[in-house]
Amino acid sequence: MFVLKLLWLNIIKHRTRVFLSILIFASIMIFLFIYYENVEKNKNQLAMLSQSIPVTAKIYNTNGTQEVGLQISHDRFDRLKESNLIDDEFYTIPLRFEITKIAFSREIEIRGAAEAVNQLGYEFLSNVEYIRGFDDGFLSGDMGLVIIEEDYMKGAGIDLGDELEINVLGVVYDRGGYSFQYEKLNSDTVKVIGKYSAETDYSIGAIPNFICSTVWAKRMYSSVDFDYFYGSAEFRVKDPLHLNEFKSEAMQLGFQQINLQAPFSREGIGLVTNDEVFVKSATQITNQLKMVEGFSPIINVLFIFLGFIISYLLLQSRKNEFALMRLLGTSKCKCILATLLENVFSSCSGWLLAGIIYLLLTGLYTSQMHLTALSFFICYIFGGLLANISIYRLSVINALTETD
Repeated sequence: MFVLKLLWLNIIKHRTRVFLSILIFASIMIFLFIYYENVEKNKNQLAMLSQSIPVTAKIYNTNGTQEVGLQISHDRFDRLKESNLIDDEFYTIPLRFEITKIAFSREIEIRGAAEAVNQLGYEFLSNVEYIRGFDDGFLSGDMGLVIIEEDYMKGAGIDLGDELEINVLGVVYDRGGYSFQYEKLNSDTVKVIGKYSAETDYSIGAIPNFICSTVWAKRMYSSVDFDYFYGSAEFRVKDPLHLNEFKSEAMQLGFQQINLQAPFSREGIGLVTNDEVFVKSATQITNQLKMVEGFSPIINVLFIFLGFIISYLLLQSRKNEFALMRLLGTSKCKCILATLLENVFSSCSGWLLAGIIYLLLTGLYTSQMHLTALSFFICYIFGGLLANISIYRLSVINALTETD
């Protein structure tokens, strides 16, 4: 109680010095807030980089000469999907259809290349037209629904809404993945629910005549216990900040970098990641962040020094007052505690004033900002404590006999 009373009396008596101390610490804290804002800007830039510069990847064969018509192990790729490290996957399963009859109409014999896809991620699609009640949601179902390439549809005399009786043929590769052949999987009836056209030539492979659901295609393969493979696959790295983790996981699953000297094979294990721009930008921002954060220990030491110097200079002129307090029986600990609390009061007031000024000037006010400032505040108070201890080591007799 005595210490608190002494604290209040000192604040009233030395209000000019206290006010000056408040202003000094407020100025220091404003500079600290500016430092914190620079750190947060760099962190936010790094966090937003994955959205502004997405990292995409694609599966190729071993020597990088082919990106479609591949033999990609579905087990390997599905495990990569389940790792939660990739997103926006687009993959295909190659099939072939033998149309035997247009239901309720006529018998025909015509073949066509088909691809089962999980989403309409083709670059060549310029327009897709559906019959009423259908959209691309059919790709997530297991029903026999297809959309057909417009020119093929005209040539075959097929109309929207027709039901086609077909034989479904699957791709069977040889052991080395060098060649393949088609074998019958099952027979089924599919409904034509839409048509699509190609805006430009599909430079990396033939445009499929039919597009269907991967879920349905997998059911066709499983009906005869055939193993299926993805013919192509591409995706986006979910969080490019974990790019190394993604690459490590991919390598563990059996994917590898392109080897231009490798012999030709259809086996889809080559992984190409388009990360050059992201890595360059992320490295630059990370280096800036490390440089800015590297000043943190230096600022801590600087705050101890400032706390010591400012407190020492403000207390220097009060040596006689402290000497009298000691002569009147006040213990050294109580004297130090009173002046320390006085320093804490003025510093907290300066901190609050700096927060208000910074909020008015920038509109920034976060709890994390003040939590970061807490360690610097403690360093400043510690410096003030060292100054108090240094002042109170004076000789009482010498202090009272000194003349101004």
